[in-house]
Amino acid sequence: MWVLVLTNPAGKTRQIPFEGDQLVLGRSRSADVTVEDPRMSRMHLRFARGPKGSLTVEDLGAANGVYVQGQRIGAAPQAVSVGDQIQFGDCRVVVAAPVSAYAPGLSQASLPAVAASAGSGALVPWVLFTPSDGRSHVIAGPTVVGRSLGADVSLDHPSVSRRHAMLAPLPNGQLRVEDAGGTNGTFVEGERVDSEQMIKVESSIVFGEFVGVLKPQQPMRRLPIRLPKMNRDLGQKLMVGLLAFLGLLLLIKGPKAPKRMAWEDRRVTVESSLSEARALQTSGAWQEAVPVVGTALAADPLNQEARQLKLQLEREIKAQREFIEGIAAFDTGDYDRALNSFSAIPVGTKHYPESQEKRATAQDRLLNQYRERAERACRGSRWKTCQSEACTYLAYDHSEALVRLLASAESNLARRAGFQRCNTLKARSEDDPKVRKRKEALTRIYPDARLRQAMEHYASGRLSQASRELSNVLVDSRRRSLQGQASSLRHDVQRVEGYIKRIREIERSGDLMMALRQWGLIRKVDKELLQGQVVSEVLIDTRAILTTFLIKRSAQRLDQKRFKESLSDLTTAWRVDPRNVGVSSAVEKLAAEAPDEVAKMALSLLARKPAAARENSPNPGSPSP
Repeated sequence: MWVLVLTNPAGKTRQIPFEGDQLVLGRSRSADVTVEDPRMSRMHLRFARGPKGSLTVEDLGAANGVYVQGQRIGAAPQAVSVGDQIQFGDCRVVVAAPVSAYAPGLSQASLPAVAASAGSGALVPWVLFTPSDGRSHVIAGPTVVGRSLGADVSLDHPSVSRRHAMLAPLPNGQLRVEDAGGTNGTFVEGERVDSEQMIKVESSIVFGEFVGVLKPQQPMRRLPIRLPKMNRDLGQKLMVGLLAFLGLLLLIKGPKAPKRMAWEDRRVTVESSLSEARALQTSGAWQEAVPVVGTALAADPLNQEARQLKLQLEREIKAQREFIEGIAAFDTGDYDRALNSFSAIPVGTKHYPESQEKRATAQDRLLNQYRERAERACRGSRWKTCQSEACTYLAYDHSEALVRLLASAESNLARRAGFQRCNTLKARSEDDPKVRKRKEALTRIYPDARLRQAMEHYASGRLSQASRELSNVLVDSRRRSLQGQASSLRHDVQRVEGYIKRIREIERSGDLMMALRQWGLIRKVDKELLQGQVVSEVLIDTRAILTTFLIKRSAQRLDQKRFKESLSDLTTAWRVDPRNVGVSSAVEKLAAEAPDEVAKMALSLLARKPAAARENSPNPGSPSP
């Protein structure tokens, strides 16, 4: 049969012989072995005997699970062997060697060696003393010695195997030493133990290179004192008087306070830590409350109340940080930064109501700044700045005056290379077919409203707002099912932001190959996010940056008479944006000024128009009106 060594939450150990086909442990009285542990289920786990005498353990659906050698097991039976440690609730079971009913603690292979002493009485404990650390280990039953933490005696030495040797005391006072497959061997008094060896007296033992001493534990000896014979009646009276005296002492002293179990100590620690953390939260000391909640989680990592309180404290700390940064930016007149900080404050926090008031004020002042800069730029004929400021204003609020300024600026910019119209007014129009088509596609891709709103920001080119919206989904405890997808989407949006930042540096660095690589990565991520069903403003804006740079550099090389290099830039720009009017105009100019060889190549590039552009162009063979 097998022997299971059970350690309960109070630290008490007992041996459970396993002779049948299965053994169920749990908190219920109906279990084969009842264990008083509040963290255990009524029917927690089951040990079963395999077809060839092997031993398996099975989780019966316990809430707190079953762990074998520190790893949680599933519903399928898990095979265990001698020395394995099974953890459940606050209890632990260590599997000892299969034993015989005639000689407890011995394997069936060792029965012939102790047949004569099978019925001689209880086991005589031995002591393993290790001089290196000065510790003494009592060998009261079958004991596994090895380097593994699951061994009964764990020796931290590189020469010791995980399961090195097996020590088993016998009823006749001897100790059986069995080599359990240690790589470096087991030696008793300098002789190697091949299979097993019996020890009668104190002996030295070496596990690999780790030295120990085995000696029998001496029982208490009776004192050689003979009491005189006493009258039976007198002895009874003395016994009654002694018992009465002891009872009186117990009444005076009172009952001893019961010793608390380990799980009760942890419960007290968790409750006191949570009470202290709530008091600190009420007073606004959120930073000081976080380590207090950490103490509660260290005592009970699965406590949901402590986890929820920690999330609330982190949200309050973030809200306080954003509020302080927003106030500082507001006081210095940086209303754009202040608006972003106030918008990042989570709903339900202490600073949220006041931040919304400050946010409205910051937005009004920011819009006034956009209006003033747009009007000033238009008066000075700085049309690009006028368009940018007016477009930014209209993204927040609608104004007929700003619409007129934007129309005036775009009419003056329409003939410039790389010109892009402001899409703010188009995005505001619900009747625009492109807007409707984009919303329908995003609804099919992202059924959830929060994720769809974030992807609408991304498709419109507002990457920071998309990232902020996804961050709000991540901290919303009601959206746990979406947090994995939201985290992946936010990571992709942040990657796109980094790629665009590197592409914008092309004016300074001139590294075209790097910019084209980033452009390819943006197209790949954009296709993954929108599944190729939506044309995002991210692609349009990035394409405009690349084509504007290439057209500008081509014009410089044309002025320097470097015609082939100029044609190479225009060819790359045509591949990036074949419908760009500025690219076509630059190619026509190059064909007019370059030598015949380069001019022919430029004209052949013009002939390779995209299909849509070719359909819109007049037919060369048709008569002109």
